[in-house]
Amino acid sequence: MPVQLLDADPDPEVVDGLSDVLVDCVAGGASVGFLTGLTADAVGLGRTLLVLDTETGSDAESLYARRGWRRVGSIEDFALTPDGALSGTTIFSKRLDTP
Repeated sequence: MPVQLLDADPDPEVVDGLSDVLVDCVAGGASVGFLTGLTADAVGLGRTLLVLDTETGSDAESLYARRGWRRVGSIEDFALTPDGALSGTTIFSKRLDTP
């Protein structure tokens, strides 16, 4: 799965973002490939910090933790599930300037 992070602003102080990207945590590794590609593009653009959120209690939480993302916190009843129910969201960050 090709991934490209577009540099929307040449000012390195501006934080780039992805919005509403849904990644299915599949055992086949597509989600790992997505994260790897996203990280590589961000490093190539000179970015040092990535931030994302995911549904609290989802399989994605453990995926992000295994891939070096740090759980920052959570917000209850912040997002809607596909069936329209309210769900919490958990926020993660990842520093790119440290191994």
